[in-house]
This record gives sequence, structure tokens and C-alpha cells, in this order.
Amino acid sequence: MIRGADYHFSGMTLVKHYIRNYVMDKTSIVRPNVAICCVSSRDTSFILAKFLVNQQEIQHTYQLCNLLMATTDIEYAIELRKEMVLYQLRAEVITYETVKPDYAESRSWNVACGREALRKYAISSEADYLLILDTDMLYETSIIDKLILEAQNYDIVFSGYRARIWNTLTFGAGCLLIKRKIYEKIPFRCIEFKNKVVIQEDELFEMDSFRAFARVKKGIFMANKHYRNKDEYFSISPGSVRLIRKLTTKPIVRYLLIKIEILLRCRIADKIYSLLLRKSLITV
Repeated sequence: MIRGADYHFSGMTLVKHYIRNYVMDKTSIVRPNVAICCVSSRDTSFILAKFLVNQQEIQHTYQLCNLLMATTDIEYAIELRKEMVLYQLRAEVITYETVKPDYAESRSWNVACGREALRKYAISSEADYLLILDTDMLYETSIIDKLILEAQNYDIVFSGYRARIWNTLTFGAGCLLIKRKIYEKIPFRCIEFKNKVVIQEDELFEMDSFRAFARVKKGIFMANKHYRNKDEYFSISPGSVRLIRKLTTKPIVRYLLIKIEILLRCRIADKIYSLLLRKSLITV
């Protein structure tokens, strides 16, 4: 649930809320507006300063992007807005409520509700693309140009990164580009059963996008770092993905696995991927 009264400007006035302000760059290529969306909390913001510097660089490289951040903590939101002004970012911070069943315990609800609040806000601001990033990661400054290039003839692009705990290759919502026609109609949501099995928001987004006949592309398109704490991180460089990994991440395979998990209320995919998703399955 988004608190409409909690929408505030950070001090950097946006260009008429992402009005379709198409411009031609030096090569006469139309450049779309991009909303960079991140859910943030105090306990996951151990590299916030590095992340905001990275966003400065990204905004300098790609002028038609704005940063949207969401948090459940009103006091933290006020602090974030001050940081946006300090770092001179084109940015906004919104607050939202985490709505979940009484028995639910997973943090996935906080992330899902935050990303859904950002999605709804982006719809109202008319961004052409939604770029979902994580605040515990750093990205190439040319991330937007590279992902938009990969999105030619596709609706959704996942760029791979290392999982923060296990250091396995992951195609999740830590680096996810979505075209407007898709993010307008597919919400972020999660499921938690009473046996504590959780189907996360990026998994359900994959399943729902398959139902919507969205064209999905996955690959390792850029370098990034995924921080475990303020000093340690796992990094990845652009590279190819071996055949078996491509097969296990095909939309139809992912759809069937997630659907089976929901029906059986157990994590079948985790057991399968624990055998397949290793460093040896990619070449970089």
C-alpha cells in the first residue's frame, strides 16, 4: 500500500514527472526515460554512500534517468532525501506500508511491497523503462545504455550477478529492466505459505510475465559487485552462459518449476539449482 501523502521531492525537481521527453543524442538515437527503482532500509544500507556515488556516475552517463527509492521508515526517508540533495541526484524517496498475512514472517514481503509501490509510482510518472536495482550492489556506469541495447526485440532483460550468500550466478531482480507495456500490467507480489515456504517477488514476476507472453532475455551483460557487508563483495564480468544454464533459465522451465512449487508448497527449484548453478556452468 502506497501512502500518497508521503510522496515528496528530494529537492531536485524532476522533469515534469518523466513526461515523455524524447530527445536525440549525438548519434540521432531516441533515448527513453528510465526510472531506477530501489527498496532501501537501514539494515541493508551498509554501502549507501558508494551506491549513491555510483548513481551519480550513472546519471551523468545517462541524462534521462531518475532514481526512485522506497522505504517503510519515515525517519529514514527524511534522511535519504537529504542524501539525494547532498549527492545532487535527480531523485525521489517514497514511503510505503508492508501488507502481509498475520502468519507471514519473511522479509520478502517488505521487498515485494516496496517494489510494488515503486512500480505504481513509475506508472504515474510515465517512465518508459523500469530498472530494478539493489542498494547493496554497484553497477557499470553504462548500465542503462547496455540494457536498453539488449532489450531490442525483448520486453524484459535480466542481467546476471553473484548471489550475496552463496556466490552462485543469479538472474533475479537485482538487475532487471522492464518495458512500460509490461510493468504497467504485472505487479510485484510474493507468496508465503503457513509452512514458511516463500515464493519471492522476482520468481512470481517471471511466472506472471510468461503468462503475459512477455519476451524475456537473460545473460551476463555487464560487470557488477554484490556486497556481503561494507567491505566484502562478489563480482562478475560480462560473459557467456553455458547451454545447461540457458536451458534451466528458459521462461517455460522457470514457469513450470515455480508453478509446481506453488502447487506442492515446497522449494523444488532450490534442490535442482543447488546441483546446477555453480561457477563451472558459466564462462566469463
